Amino acid sequence: MSVSALLSHTATIGGVRTRVLERPGDDALTLLLIHGWADSADTWKPLIAALDDLPARIVAFDLPSFGAAGDLQPGPQLPQFVATVAAALQQFAGRGRLLPVGQSLGGRALLMALHQADAASRAIPGCIVIGPAPLELPAWQKMLVRNGSLAPSASRLGEPLDAAQQRAEFLKSFKRTCLAEPDRVDASVYDDYLRHYTAERIGRHMESLRLIGGELQQPLSLDRVQMPVEIIWGEADRMAPVGGADRYCQALRDARLTRLPGCGHHAHLERTDDVAAIVRRMAQPV
Repeated sequence: MSVSALLSHTATIGGVRTRVLERPGDDALTLLLIHGWADSADTWKPLIAALDDLPARIVAFDLPSFGAAGDLQPGPQLPQFVATVAAALQQFAGRGRLLPVGQSLGGRALLMALHQADAASRAIPGCIVIGPAPLELPAWQKMLVRNGSLAPSASRLGEPLDAAQQRAEFLKSFKRTCLAEPDRVDASVYDDYLRHYTAERIGRHMESLRLIGGELQQPLSLDRVQMPVEIIWGEADRMAPVGGADRYCQALRDARLTRLPGCGHHAHLERTDDVAAIVRRMAQPV
């Protein structure tokens, strides 16, 4: 089934009204795709297309405050993302095996949810995380956490721009921080990225990033994650420097690391075929 034939519907996951993109397939395996900060379920379309030969059912959904999902509640953000991902694991684990794939914030929330998981995790043979939100923040984000007054100007979004200029600067910031070779990525990816951003959402983006940056620096234990974890990390990642991969490998009981030279934070966009090959390998029954 082509990406153009993806089914789109609304659902409630963990009390959050959201949008789900779904490619029907063999219920023996469900591939659950969890996007990162500021993205949406649309970011997975290139990978879904690359997995056209995989007979599995594929599901992607919008995390709270992103895409077409409802907004986060007031208060700490990370626990809400983790709770939503945990609810998704429960909701989609009833159809045979479940293989979750999380990128950036979605990867961090996935590992935290698996650490807290109950019986639902027995249907999960392993998981894949792509550049998960770092255990050690890059220097530029640490600066934002320490000094909130920098947030509005961090990506030139604090300037008095009209709507078109604001969106252009927002997209430029995404390309600069998340991709090593933005020209390798199809233009439709950028159209999807901007589609869900109103001026109001753009305006609060950097402040939200500053706040969750502080939460990401809290101590983290992942020792209860018993399953194999495939970690994919771009060596040119500016959002989550590749040195953080070693810390994840130390924190996890069974981790395997694939480093991708010349690749940024969004390996599923810049090295889609490499990521698809790892998904196919993990999708094979044990």
